Amino acid sequence: MKKIIILLIPILLSSCFFSDNNKVEEAKQEMLWDQVSNTWEEVSGTSVEENTDTQEEKKDEPTVTITSLTSWTQLIEIEDLSNKDFYAWEFYINWKVLWEVDKIEVSFSNETSSYPEDLYNLKQFKKWDTTFKYMASSNFKTLDFWLNKYIFTAYSWDSTYKIKVEINIPEKEKTDSTSTEKEDSNTSANIEKNTLWDNSEINNLTIKEDFVTDDINCTNLTDFLVENYWYSYWNSCRDITKDKSIWFYVLRLKGENYFYEKHYINYETKQYWILLLETWTWVTKDTIKDKNDELKQISWDEVLKADKKFK
Repeated sequence: MKKIIILLIPILLSSCFFSDNNKVEEAKQEMLWDQVSNTWEEVSGTSVEENTDTQEEKKDEPTVTITSLTSWTQLIEIEDLSNKDFYAWEFYINWKVLWEVDKIEVSFSNETSSYPEDLYNLKQFKKWDTTFKYMASSNFKTLDFWLNKYIFTAYSWDSTYKIKVEINIPEKEKTDSTSTEKEDSNTSANIEKNTLWDNSEINNLTIKEDFVTDDINCTNLTDFLVENYWYSYWNSCRDITKDKSIWFYVLRLKGENYFYEKHYINYETKQYWILLLETWTWVTKDTIKDKNDELKQISWDEVLKADKKFK
């Protein structure tokens, strides 16, 4: 009997020991799960707050919406615009041509802006092109605060395809840095840093009043352009009225873009006119002369209007 009791004691002790161990382990697990649960609630709570803050921030950020206005075969496809810096006030809208397209028009409107509505026929587009670009720019009066609407119309034989791009740019607090940034993005030369105003009667015409013009003429025109532009090439400088006014064409480079313009200067009225005729990419310092020779051969409707008005 004593032997049996002696044998049972370790077993009972062992049973109690394992039972106590199980309880300890269960207690530990409960503590751990409580900690995990609390941590999850804290993380979840923080995540919700961060998402709310992010949503609040996004309300003040630019948004882009691209909508097809035509139900039949898609002719062009607008590429992603999410990586654009809209507050730089100048960027390209790129697209792919999915079918043979004869020509493309782009209309612009912004109901809250003072900029006029604009309809632009992409003159450089050729029917064999597979990609193309359109520059939205505050300098060209085609980009402003709030809702900018662009409708791209592609023509192919007797078919048309329309796609709408809406870019909403919330107006930021007016600060010196913001104003300076916008002003800098709208200027590419010293002459443009003076006050220029847009002429609504002629597309892409800007006019500078009270411009000092006494020392600018066809003889020293190169020096004047070198001083004011990064890289330029001019052609066909002519007197409009002897010793009173001149005009000349300028092809200039800025970053990846080129700008072909006709300039008018009146010494007596101190007016400086700049008529933008074409802007695009793919011109370098090595090819600027060839491009200048090509552009010289083109007749521009806006030039006829400006010539008549300037006289």
